[in-house]
Amino acid sequence: MKCYRVQPGLVVASVLLACVASPAMVEGQDRKGTLSAVVTIGSMDGPDALTVVPALTIVDGFIWVTQPEESAVKLFSLNGAPAGEIGRRGNGPGEFQAPSTLMSDGEHVGIRDTGAGRITVYNRDGSFAWSARTERGYPAGILGPGTWWETSIVASGTERIANIVVTDLETEASQVAFSIGSLPPPVVVSVGTGATSFRRTIPQPFDDSDLFMVDSRNRRFVLVKRDETVGQGQWSVLLINPVGDTIATRTYRTRSIPLTEQRVDAFVAELIDGIHDRQRQNGLALSSIDEANVRGQLRRNRSLPAIRDVLMGYDSTMWLRLWTEREDSAQWIGLRDQGDIIGYVHVSTAERVVAASMDMLWTTHRGELDTPRITGYEIQW
Repeated sequence: MKCYRVQPGLVVASVLLACVASPAMVEGQDRKGTLSAVVTIGSMDGPDALTVVPALTIVDGFIWVTQPEESAVKLFSLNGAPAGEIGRRGNGPGEFQAPSTLMSDGEHVGIRDTGAGRITVYNRDGSFAWSARTERGYPAGILGPGTWWETSIVASGTERIANIVVTDLETEASQVAFSIGSLPPPVVVSVGTGATSFRRTIPQPFDDSDLFMVDSRNRRFVLVKRDETVGQGQWSVLLINPVGDTIATRTYRTRSIPLTEQRVDAFVAELIDGIHDRQRQNGLALSSIDEANVRGQLRRNRSLPAIRDVLMGYDSTMWLRLWTEREDSAQWIGLRDQGDIIGYVHVSTAERVVAASMDMLWTTHRGELDTPRITGYEIQW
């Protein structure tokens, strides 16, 4: 699952403004893993051919891959062998128009169909479980076949809050479970056809540099926050349960690196590529971003983001991407479920990390003749 800011009808990458950690400059981060490519999916014209760079999730030993242009979700074994397809083109239960994004709680897989405005949930063995229409927001995670979690942003001046909405797919009833931010309740947010006031507000400042993720597999939320001064700083990982209690907090110290025009160019180019890949996955027309505004914010902060991305592993691990002094590679730090550092690996910036576990890391990228590819790397610690 990727970091995003919810906007009506569009999912885009958040622009994060914080410090960047140098290689091996995070406290406790001294264990480096090496990557060995062991699986490749995406031939030119074979049974594993892909039409777009996909979204994917890994459940019960199978890789689920969306292909919206084919109205299909393809399955592969962990060794890359084709293992069948889920659904077919249509508007009925278990059918798709343009399946785009995936979410999983380990027992079920939720598939967002942007073409039909619907969420379809399957059991992990591939059998159909549930389907319901949804025209609003972006479901961020599922909790069983009948409910999903959704995040939404409300702003008032310079203050922001993230509210956590729980929706029952059968009744389509929604309520705000809790919110994170400094605005006092009651704050009312439109949910479906009605409005719901917040049940609980957690007094945590929340701004554009923070990342908030739904961890469906462990039934919790992960909030990544930063606090920096020029040249040094720290970032924290907060684990929050479904009722809003902070159950664990870990803090890590970092050191920033100077901003250069080359790094600004690389940041903007990667941001655009990421947005365009998400738009293709969702069957949307490609749109541009306000490059001048992004560049201006980076220059004012004099640094690149410390945490560029967060990924929830499919085995209870967490993975955070840090910018490094190398323009050709990104550094990913692996954390155990309570935040202890496993170690770090370097991944080419030409590849996007989309799934990970303690011993495997999966990327999507474009290969020869712009062919969409999935590569599985074994991590050797």
